[in-house]
Amino acid sequence: MIRILQISILCFALVAGISISSEETIYKILQDNGLPSGIFPKGVTEFTFDGETGRFSVYLNQSCDAKYETELRYDTNITGTLSSANVTDLSGISAQDLFLWFPVKGIRVDVPSSGLIYFDVGVVRKQYSLSVFETPRDCVAVRRENEAVLIEEATAHPCGRTFLSALIQLVPCRPSVAPFSTLSPNGLCCAAIKRLGQPCLCALSKGPPISGVDRTLSLQLPGKCSANFPPCN
Repeated sequence: MIRILQISILCFALVAGISISSEETIYKILQDNGLPSGIFPKGVTEFTFDGETGRFSVYLNQSCDAKYETELRYDTNITGTLSSANVTDLSGISAQDLFLWFPVKGIRVDVPSSGLIYFDVGVVRKQYSLSVFETPRDCVAVRRENEAVLIEEATAHPCGRTFLSALIQLVPCRPSVAPFSTLSPNGLCCAAIKRLGQPCLCALSKGPPISGVDRTLSLQLPGKCSANFPPCN
């Protein structure tokens, strides 16, 4: 009887310990696989991890935004496959670019480390300083009403309902219009410039400020791409 009681107490202690240290454990799993613990924000309530397949699920009590070099959005459920210095088949994390949200499909770091971390957002590969993700960040609850206002304003823009798609098409231009950039626009950027046309580009350039975009450099894109558009009035 005493033996059974001792085993019961031990089992209870183990379960309690797992529950209490769940946040630390998922971050430790990331570190053990060569990834920084700050990939996930503070506030993890539960997680599962299959050590054989690398599949994981991470649960938060609410969708939230965390500020790094850019803003990342986390759903209540984040899933993916973890391997050495790499996360694939990722779902539940989005990165902001041109004030739009793009799903992050994968995350990796170089081995040996280059000091950079790479986020695959499909249309472009974004890179950040690895040190930014050393520790988990605070995560602020998503305010959905702000998104509704943003979409309403965007679709009422002079570019009409092509406004959001226009911004997406211009993502390849981002390196050329970043503040102090000296890079020439690439082929994908110039193709997008010529496809969108002068009226829409002028409307975009005169619209609300876009984070990380130099307005003067953006107005120079048609000339650099030999689009021969007349200047914006």
